[in-house]
Amino acid sequence: MRELMVGYARQRTPELFATEEAFAFAEYLGRSRPAVPLLPDVLELDLGLMLVRLDGEPRTVTLGTDPTVLLTELGAGRLPVAPPRGSYLLRLVDDRAAG
Repeated sequence: MRELMVGYARQRTPELFATEEAFAFAEYLGRSRPAVPLLPDVLELDLGLMLVRLDGEPRTVTLGTDPTVLLTELGAGRLPVAPPRGSYLLRLVDDRAAG
């Protein structure tokens, strides 16, 4: 992890806003493609959620891992072990907009 952070910091200066930094770091990870299990799905989910929170527009993301298993395990602080794989569509909405 430290190597990823150092490599990223060497390539660019910090962004002014946290969301811009998050998108820039995600782009870096997409280019460097580290061998981190489930990283593409976690990035897809996190970036989708950020965009929904920023503009309030619902989005559908495609994951290669069962989102229920992924979110349950990560939410409990565990890395999923042999989660079901496939093509899963997940609709993301801003729950603040409903209230």
